[in-house]
Amino acid sequence: MEWMLSRTVYDAIVLGAGPAGLACAAVLGKRGFHVLVLEQWPGIRDKVCGDGISVFCVPQLARLGIGEKELLEAGALPILRKKEFFGNEEKTTVYEKPCYGLPRPILMGLLSHVALRRKVRIHFGFPVQKVEKEGDFYVVNHHLAGKIVVNAMGAVSFLRLAETRDLPFGISSRIFGNPSGIDNHCYHFYYGPDYGNGYAWIFPIGNGLWNVGVWNGDKRKDVAEAYRQFERSLFGEEPLNYDRKPGGAFIGASNGKVALDLPALGDAAYLASYSSGEGITYALQSAIDYAETVVL
Repeated sequence: MEWMLSRTVYDAIVLGAGPAGLACAAVLGKRGFHVLVLEQWPGIRDKVCGDGISVFCVPQLARLGIGEKELLEAGALPILRKKEFFGNEEKTTVYEKPCYGLPRPILMGLLSHVALRRKVRIHFGFPVQKVEKEGDFYVVNHHLAGKIVVNAMGAVSFLRLAETRDLPFGISSRIFGNPSGIDNHCYHFYYGPDYGNGYAWIFPIGNGLWNVGVWNGDKRKDVAEAYRQFERSLFGEEPLNYDRKPGGAFIGASNGKVALDLPALGDAAYLASYSSGEGITYALQSAIDYAETVVL
């Protein structure tokens, strides 16, 4: 095709360098495909809600060659149990295998390293504004062409098909400190009227650092106040030492099915759990499953 002479052509272009995008690119790269990842942020994006690696997430990372040895070497803190609080009632579950607390930027560094080792090209600071189909190829921003283009841009982008008013919303932070009545090596979940159909949480991620947050889907206007009250109940009224200040994010979960024009992964396909908020596991699983089976 004559138009291809003025364009750079790839086997696959992955939109978004989050967990889903990097996992998909890494597997495609392992299969020998020429892969480009485009990310609008100037570097790895930090999202506090991604600091927990659940028992379901660990085997998905292992599929990428990131085993528990690699997690521990990166500084992951083993989480051995969870405590759930329902008003005055408390339930403790001991995990048969450990989960982990690990700051998301470190996890993203591990995923980036796997992708780069497999000769994937990652271009940061590249806002994607347009995707068009031309013949057998997809064209991104008029000058990059791919046999396939995969949407891993998260729940909110110009390609989104769900309205933000329909998505759950959460606020979370990282805090240095000694929270009152909290066990180390343990996830803590709090349920109740203040949190609607969601919950509040706190868990350790190493070096005296805690991930703290609140999310829900039915009382979104109250999330900020619920977060402030929860934070005070843990750390009191003294000024806090934040590693990352409280920030909000939409969660890629939907109660209904969403029709997709492009292959979509993780939050971009609204695969996060609407009931638990679990997202990274489904992001990785959807990305790996797709990349292992897609035919170019």
